[in-house]
This record gives sequence, structure tokens and C-alpha cells, in this order.
Amino acid sequence: MNVEDDIGRKHAGESLGRGGRGVKALLEVIPDLVFRIDREGNFLDLRANDDGKLYAPREAIVGGSLHATMPPDVADDALRYIARTLDTGEAQAYEYRLPMPQGVLDFEARIVASGADEVLCLVRDVTERKRDERALRRQNEYLAALHETALALMHRLEPADLLEAIVARAGALMGTPHGYVYLLEPGEAQLEMRVGVGMYAEYVGYRLDPGEGLAGRVWQSGRTLVVEDYAAWEGGSAKFDGGDFRAVAGVPLKSGSEVVGVLGLSYPREDRAFGDEDLLLLERFAELASVALDNARLYASAQQELRERERAERALGESEEQYRMLVETVQEGIGFVDADERITYCNRAYAEVFELAPHELTGRSLLEFLGDGERQKALEQTALRKNGVRSSYEITVTIGGGRKKHLSASGAPIMDEAGRFRGAVHASSTLPSACARKRCCASDRR
Repeated sequence: MNVEDDIGRKHAGESLGRGGRGVKALLEVIPDLVFRIDREGNFLDLRANDDGKLYAPREAIVGGSLHATMPPDVADDALRYIARTLDTGEAQAYEYRLPMPQGVLDFEARIVASGADEVLCLVRDVTERKRDERALRRQNEYLAALHETALALMHRLEPADLLEAIVARAGALMGTPHGYVYLLEPGEAQLEMRVGVGMYAEYVGYRLDPGEGLAGRVWQSGRTLVVEDYAAWEGGSAKFDGGDFRAVAGVPLKSGSEVVGVLGLSYPREDRAFGDEDLLLLERFAELASVALDNARLYASAQQELRERERAERALGESEEQYRMLVETVQEGIGFVDADERITYCNRAYAEVFELAPHELTGRSLLEFLGDGERQKALEQTALRKNGVRSSYEITVTIGGGRKKHLSASGAPIMDEAGRFRGAVHASSTLPSACARKRCCASDRR
């Protein structure tokens, strides 16, 4: 019995065409790879319209076994799901990844029983869908990091607390628990590691000269630097000999045009590296972190040096203006609303979502751009803000001509010193194309 016979049997009584022609036509058009596999993991037959999606040559698969033709972990997972399908009679579905000549691909496998001791396994390439999901997740993580930094600026955290928050948020953004921050104190001639997490925790307090190691070179040049294998890099500092460092990236933290520190992250695994998109996000985050750090230092100085209060407050105002200018340049929409959801300030990117200029949007209520269902969702979000809750959500706005835009948004409350709700800050960006959203939604429904 081959794949066409088996599928024909499973669809007996359905109008798939006489003599199995309908079954064969169906198999010609579906994008799935179809395998017949027995309980022991032996391949009995296969059908593939694209051999480029096969991990091993066709002739090696048919008559071969899972363990002989697939990576051990993938083969073990497949055998487990095959056994579960045959033992319970219920269809199973799971996802896995394979290193292919064209790169690492994501696959979704669906398994149904087709006999007493054999199954049909339909495998589909879902790499594009997973890539869209990862891109959306990365965007949401960046918005969350953006909010944390913005809140740190508004709440004027102590510098030590802020440094830990910067490293934690940057690590979450890049997917690594290993990071550090070096700072250059006024009048000092060396950088000092002030915060280290993961494998850098033991190096807190270490000092570097200009041009020494990766951080020293970032400090000296004022530019981002990436090393693919730090252990083999000839420019590494002898102070870190013996560390299991692989890919390392460092970006400058600046106050105005001067470098005041270095933010660094590392991947210890050989299969992880910093791509162009990663570096772009890290640099944008470092710009926000620099302003937050600058503001926190100014605030600490104002608290400690009351005699220079007037000078410190003037510098703080200049720092906040720098933050306003930075908010105007980031790609994400940033908007502030009062307790009645009326917009008090927004950057150009936020106004462009509604296809208006910032001054045209200021003073208007967000509720004007929402349908009944979306208006209720917005009011529920406002209720969360009044209780001091930050959250991320999706919402659909209606602009001129009844056109709709789907947004990914995050909101955080603004409280006064007495703990009273005064408004909220929002960050938003347009979600990926409708096609990409449909793929993600279809996956969720499955």
C-alpha cells in the first residue's frame, strides 16, 4: 500500500475522483511532505513535491528509519508522537527545526493513525510563519524595553538601580542572560565594570584602559564593536583569559557627544551571533538608555548637592528636552494622554498612525478613533492604568474614510507623588501585513 492508497482509504466515500485520480491530484497541490511510518520508525513510503525540503535523499528515506536519516533529537520526538498516536488513536501535532542547506527551517508535523501499527505524517514548512511570529515578538519586546527606559527617565531612578535595569532589559531584548555595563566616572582615566550579569558577574569592579579589550575600544572610538569569537580575538584583554566568551557586542553610552560608558552583551554558544537587525535594535536601545542614565545621574547630583540645586534643575530640563528630541526621532509612536484619554503630547510617528500632524492630534480623545468594540477595550485598558498596571495589547483604530489600522500597543500609568493617576504613556506600531497576521491567527486556531 502506498501513500495515495492510504489517503484514498482514509477518505473513502468522499468525492476525490474515480480510480484515485482525485487523491493524486490533491497530493500534487498540497505543499506538505507525506510519509508512511511504522511504530518502529521505519519509513514505508513518502510523497514530496519538493525534494529540497527532505532532510535526506529520497532513496535513503524509503526503506530507512528515523534514526538513520534524521538528527537524534528529532527522531526521538517523532517516535514519541507516533507511539502516542497509535496508543490513543488521537491525531498529534508538534513543531521542530532542521538544519538544511538553505538554513535552519521550521516544520510542523501532523500525525494520524493509518493502520494497526503505522501512521501518516504530514509535514509542512512553516519557516515563514515562525519568522513573522518571531519578528512580532521581537517588536513587542522592543516596545516593552522602550517603556521600561522611558519610565526610568520619568521616575528618575537611582543610577545603580537604573544600570541593572538597563542590562536586564537589553539582555531580554537580545535573548541572552550575559551582559555588563562599564562606566567612566568624572575625572577617572579608566572604565569600571559597574554591573555584570550571567558569566560577567565575577568581573564586577574590573577596570580597563582606553583601547583595552572590546569595551576599551568602544570607549576610545565611540562606535559599536562586534567580535564573533572573543576567545580567539587578538584584541582581547588578558584580564578575561579563561572566560568562555564567544560572540560579544559592545555599544557606547553617551552624554551628549562624550562616551560615558559601554553596554555589552554576549552569546556563549557557537551557534548564536549578532545580526545587523540585532545591532540596530541594541544601538537604538543604548540611545534611550544613555538619556535615562544621564538624567538619573543629574537627579542624584541634585539630591546630593542641594547647594547647586538651581544649576542641576537647569541641566535636568536640558536632559528632558534631549529626551523629547529623541522621542521625536524613534520609529515607534509615543504619545502621552491625560486622565480623560485626551492626547497631551505625541511624536510624529504616533500622529502618522492617524494620518494627522502632531498639533492636529493633540487635544483630541483616542476614543474618537475607535469603534464600539475597540472603545470598550480602550476603556478596560484605562481602568488598568488607573490601578497602576502596565500592559501590552492589540487594538484597531479607524481613520479617515473608514479605513482601519491594526496596532500593537503598550501602555504605562503616570502617577503623581501622592499616587494619584494623572494619565498614561503609550507606545504603538503598526502590526505586520494582513497576510502575515492571517497566518499567525490560523496557526493559533489550529
